[in-house]
Amino acid sequence: MPRLPVRLAIAILALITGSVAYADNTMLDPAFGNGGRVNLSYGYDASFCPGSRNYMSTYTGINSGRRVIYYGSDTPARADSLAAMSINAAGELLTAGTTPGSGETLGYVQKFNGSGNWTNETSSQGGAGAGGNVYVGGVHWSNGLVVLTGASGPNEEFFFAQRFDGVLAPSTAWGFVGPGNSVYLWNAGSGFGDVGDNRPAISSIDPGSRILAGGIYKASTLGDPYSATIARFTYNGAPTTNAIFANGFE
Repeated sequence: MPRLPVRLAIAILALITGSVAYADNTMLDPAFGNGGRVNLSYGYDASFCPGSRNYMSTYTGINSGRRVIYYGSDTPARADSLAAMSINAAGELLTAGTTPGSGETLGYVQKFNGSGNWTNETSSQGGAGAGGNVYVGGVHWSNGLVVLTGASGPNEEFFFAQRFDGVLAPSTAWGFVGPGNSVYLWNAGSGFGDVGDNRPAISSIDPGSRILAGGIYKASTLGDPYSATIARFTYNGAPTTNAIFANGFE
């Protein structure tokens, strides 16, 4: 599917403080992309990245309600993408997207405190090992832990969910592959077929920590039309896919 670097607001999150966090621009080269927080009166919320502190390395002039988001160092410039955001009751903010690796595309998660200060970040190969491509579907808080979802693999033939702790270290033995077996992989198999080119949909998680995820994929050959799938899985000692709701929505 074509992916165009279109400028648009891709996420809006309501904050319990009566403010709104937003991200602007899908492509986050350090010189091209920013996020911020605004009061419901639509003025910048200056308590988010206040001007008295420097949270943005060389971007000292972008503060008082705004901050530049980039993964890793701000140089050299990279075409990072921002795909998802999430916020918890304490106002801690998660951002997730993709960043170029060495012959691969990595997923990443970043954590910021309620005043917009960067605290932690990590990257993810989506459980499929080196040399693949990651696409991010969502990032979620779950009982103080963090869940990242998306698609991964050399041909993007898997959907994945990976869990991290509150400082973004992989949750050991939550899944069955990846760092510390923190990643759970699945595909649109079970008779449907899934040869790759998977693209994740926006995922969600309910109060019982059940994850709803999925997206589109190619069933037999990469020249096929896309089919769609939705899967729900829960954690019962280990993640378990307990329902595949639809294939192609026939």
